[in-house]
Parts: sequence; structure tokens; C-alpha cells
Amino acid sequence: MDASRHEMRMTDRGLLRLTGVVSVESSEEEKILLKTVMGQLVITGDGLHICRLDLDSGDAEIGGRIDSFSYPPQAAMRGKQKHRSASSSLWERLTK
Repeated sequence: MDASRHEMRMTDRGLLRLTGVVSVESSEEEKILLKTVMGQLVITGDGLHICRLDLDSGDAEIGGRIDSFSYPPQAAMRGKQKHRSASSSLWERLTK
């Protein structure tokens, strides 16, 4: 499998097979956060659990009732950090 490739295959909203997984950011019964080669992936549902994880190959399987999955925008993930950077540059420009 190409290391930069990311695929998802869901079966009956109960099993999600993924490739391109880099790391697990957090894992709870109602939300799993994964870092993938395509960015952060948020999976929500109930009774979620990691059935299989192989970070060397980037493969993972998530079980449980899967309600949604999404890739939040990068700017939203950084949130306040981006806002602080803009504020400090404005401050630097005003004090020159």
C-alpha cells in the first residue's frame, strides 16, 4: 500500500476499515480522533473501539455504531493559535 494513500470502507455502519492512519490522537466510546495522511479524522458514534491497528502499514479497523466521520478544516484545528499569530503581527506592525 502506498504510504500517502488514504482509503475508507464502511460495512453496515458497524465496521470502518481505513488505510493511511498515522496515529491515534484519542479513543473514547463516542469519539475517536485519528491523524491520517490526509489530516485529522473525527469518527463519532456509540460503543466505538479500535479492533485492529497497525501503524507500520497505516491500517486500522474501528468497530461500534458509526454515526459520522469528518475531516475538520486545518484552521479550525489550530483555533486560537492562528488568532494569536494574527494579533501579534498586528501588534508588531503598530509598534514599529
